[in-house]
Amino acid sequence: MGSLLWLAVAYVMGSIPFGLLFAKMFCGTDPRTGGSRNVGATNVARLCGTKVGVLTLVCDALKGAIPVAVALSISDSTVFHSLTALAALLGHLYSCFLSFKGGKAVATTVGVFLPLAFWPLVLSGIACLAVIWRSGFVSLGSLTLVTAMPAMLLLGGHWKLVPLALVVMVLVYWSHRENIGRLSRGEEKPWQKKHHDAAQGTDAGAAPEAAADATQAGTVDCGCGCGCDAHKPSTEAAPSQETSDASAHGAEAPVAADEGDKRENEEHDKAPEARAAESKPEDKPAGKTVGKPVSRSGAKPASKSAGKTGGKAADKSAGKSGKSSGQ
Repeated sequence: MGSLLWLAVAYVMGSIPFGLLFAKMFCGTDPRTGGSRNVGATNVARLCGTKVGVLTLVCDALKGAIPVAVALSISDSTVFHSLTALAALLGHLYSCFLSFKGGKAVATTVGVFLPLAFWPLVLSGIACLAVIWRSGFVSLGSLTLVTAMPAMLLLGGHWKLVPLALVVMVLVYWSHRENIGRLSRGEEKPWQKKHHDAAQGTDAGAAPEAAADATQAGTVDCGCGCGCDAHKPSTEAAPSQETSDASAHGAEAPVAADEGDKRENEEHDKAPEARAAESKPEDKPAGKTVGKPVSRSGAKPASKSAGKTGGKAADKSAGKSGKSSGQ
């Protein structure tokens, strides 16, 4: 009866949502509505800072370590120890204070193995930190921790705790199923921004050069790598080389036309008779054709002939009239 009661106490202790309490206390936010929407230490650190995240990590580890340490003091049964550890883990995963929702049980896993198998936990923790340092992903390091733990227990001679380690590994993998999916798609958020920049190849020193290369190539870098039409450069923004050349030739065209007109005017002034001979009579102005022959056959116009005939007849008549009056 006492054992079952202690298991219930272990579950309630594991259900205490320290991440939610500290986030609301120190930064006035609910971690369930921001970041990864998780009450674990990683999300709290992302939203409220490293200090609050470390405090959450320590308290989540203690709520697993304290029940197991008490179980070690009241019983020598490895099964009881393992059940106490599982009760605390289930309380963190399915908290009775959060409508049976909770965190991902990584910090509580560290807590329950701390009094049970210290050195195997240290070796697994080193592997976890190395993966986080190299990749920048806390979720990948957490999976490394629970994966390495059964092997380290076997190497350390704690074979009775291997079943507990295997069950814990399954629980942690299940709680990280969304992280595993994001890791496989390359969408997981890194712990620090510099790891993300190094993975994407967009560190601060290379950013200006990449922007210059994109400008010279006539492309726009959006960051997503989608290559959609919205991020393609506008062809109307800058004229092409052919357009520039055409504009340059177009600017020289009026000058050449003016020079041609000048030459034509000079030729017109120098040789008016030559052009008059080449042009047709009907093309000449009306003022110049009056009183001139219509054709080149030598025939005189009727008006001129009539004028001369009329003039001679008038002279003769006048002469005759003068003679008559003299007589």
